[in-house]
Amino acid sequence: MDKFSRKAKEGLQKGVEFLRHRAQETVELHKATSHLKELQKRHEECIRDLGYRTYAMLQKGALDQRVLRERYVEALELEKAIQRAIKEQENIRDRYSADLQIFVPPPTVQVFCPYCQAAVPPNGTRCPECEAPIPRREEGRPSGSEPSEGRGDSRRGGQDPPGR
Repeated sequence: MDKFSRKAKEGLQKGVEFLRHRAQETVELHKATSHLKELQKRHEECIRDLGYRTYAMLQKGALDQRVLRERYVEALELEKAIQRAIKEQENIRDRYSADLQIFVPPPTVQVFCPYCQAAVPPNGTRCPECEAPIPRREEGRPSGSEPSEGRGDSRRGGQDPPGR
C-alpha cells in the first residue's frame, strides 16, 4: 500500500505542477493578448484620425504635411509594435508548448506498410509482415501513415512489395 500511496502522491504532484504551468501560460498569454489588442485599437484610432485630418485639411484647401507625417510615423511605429506583440505571443506559446512536453509526450503517428497495410513500428525500416522496405518518412506526415480502403492484402491487386 505504501508503494501505491507514493505513486498516487507523485501523480498528484505532477498534476498540480501541470495545472500551475498551464495557469502561468494562461496569465502570460492573457497579458500579451490584452497588450496586442490595445496596440491594435490605438493603431485603428491613429489611422482613423489621419483620415479625418486629411479630410479636414482637404476641405480647407491646405495640407499640413508635417502634421500628417507625424501621425503617419506614429501609425508605422504602432504597426511595428503590433508585430513585436504577435511575435511575443508566439514565443510564449512555443516556450510553454516545449515545456509541456515534460507532462504530455508528443503523439506518435501510426505508420502502415504501403503494400500489405500492416502496422509498422514508429522507427521501423521494414514491414514486420511482408518484410517490404518502408519508404523514408517525409517532413510533416509519414508516408504510409493512413491505411487504404479496407485492410485486405493489396498484393492481390497486383502490387507486390519490392524484391518479392
